[in-house]
Amino acid sequence: MKKNYISWNYYIDSCNLLADKLKDQNFTDIITIARGGHIPAAIVAYKLGIQRIYSHGVYSYDMVQAGERIKFPSHYQFVESNFTDRNVLVIDEICDTGYTFVDLRKHLAERGGNGQFIFASIFYKTNNIYKPDYFIEEVPSDTWIVMPYDP
Repeated sequence: MKKNYISWNYYIDSCNLLADKLKDQNFTDIITIARGGHIPAAIVAYKLGIQRIYSHGVYSYDMVQAGERIKFPSHYQFVESNFTDRNVLVIDEICDTGYTFVDLRKHLAERGGNGQFIFASIFYKTNNIYKPDYFIEEVPSDTWIVMPYDP
């Protein structure tokens, strides 16, 4: 698998570009996907003046399905707020397989009220089960994105 090392400057510039793309959406709230979504969520929140930020805790685990190793999300902290009549941005740093966004969208449909939920990420991998409403860079599925904060 190829590796693409992302610099801090590129990462922050991408977060600012995402905020610019979203500036006319009038979001009332942000749901960030822990942990990777916290940095882009903070930058976007400050740039757009959004004060209500919620964290949704998830980590991925490997599973073999049909002979292929894939990552599935395991949720440890669900957002339980009612977002009725709210315009909510859901943000993560990367939409890798799409399973996290699919699971969270289902959860919000069941418990989130009638709010509008828009999904965004900095990076979006092709060959994915879900395409975010907004993203900055599309990357091939065979590329591992190494974030500037990765050890």
